[in-house]
Amino acid sequence: MLLAGIWLTTGYALQGLLEVPTGAIGDAIGRKRTVLWSLLCRTGFFLCLAITTVAPNIVAAFCIAMLANIAFAFCYTFFSGAFTAWCVDSLRQKAPEIGYEHILS
Repeated sequence: MLLAGIWLTTGYALQGLLEVPTGAIGDAIGRKRTVLWSLLCRTGFFLCLAITTVAPNIVAAFCIAMLANIAFAFCYTFFSGAFTAWCVDSLRQKAPEIGYEHILS
């Protein structure tokens, strides 16, 4: 239970702390690149989950699971605002007469 609590707390804390900096990164390097970084982090997350199943002991499994949790936190925060903003900006450029409320809902 202690390890599960540490794992969950770490993930939620990272998601909360990374939200603002990754939004600034999205503005700085571009929203498409931020979404691509998000997908790369998600790939790392799933790879770490797969490796966790063949870990030799509980300590190694926990460390790999923590890496997966960190990758998921980055994935979530990179993707959360950048994808919506990218869709809205693309729609404004390609079809300004169409409202973007449908995308947001």
